[in-house]
Amino acid sequence: MPRTKPTKRSAGILLISDGRFLVLRRAKNANNPRLWDLPGGQRDEGERAEETAWREAAEELGFVPRTDVSGRILVLRDGGKKRYDLFVCAAH
Repeated sequence: MPRTKPTKRSAGILLISDGRFLVLRRAKNANNPRLWDLPGGQRDEGERAEETAWREAAEELGFVPRTDVSGRILVLRDGGKKRYDLFVCAAH
């Protein structure tokens, strides 16, 4: 796969607690309406992936529970043009 600078960068979190995980249902007027999704979204200019994931989660959930990051998954699509950083977190 050719290495290119991503033109679309997003980040999100996968919150896990007691063997269960949190998903959100997208609004009927959103992209990919009514599909299940993880908290996350587009990175702002100059923002690190971690900052994006927690900012977006706070916007979508109203708060972010105390977490420990246990892993990170990087997804590259379209020849590296799209980058998605997913933080796997144990919620307390």
